[in-house]
Amino acid sequence: MAVLRVDLDGDGRNELVLYANLMPYCGSAGCMTRILGRRRAEWITACETYVEDGRGLVLDSSRTAGWRNFRGTYRVTWVADPARAAGVGCVEGETVDRVEQGRVRTGR
Repeated sequence: MAVLRVDLDGDGRNELVLYANLMPYCGSAGCMTRILGRRRAEWITACETYVEDGRGLVLDSSRTAGWRNFRGTYRVTWVADPARAAGVGCVEGETVDRVEQGRVRTGR
């Protein structure tokens, strides 16, 4: 399990990116990656997506619904969703070519 702390929603507090790099349990889309945000006194799930083992994810400088977009196995954007505890949901878009996937880094 790998943990990355990064401010994705621009509120000055880091969210947690939890990457389950347990190869026997990863599928063809990669390993489950969860993004947790802090709301009041608890951590809530803001996103569940996949990242290929050893490739990491790349943060984009663009934002949707106030959150930084990124790419792992898929291009991930956000949509406002007041029904969710985080107030947003992530949307997996097109599959990212392996050449564009890479270690965690910011795209500024």
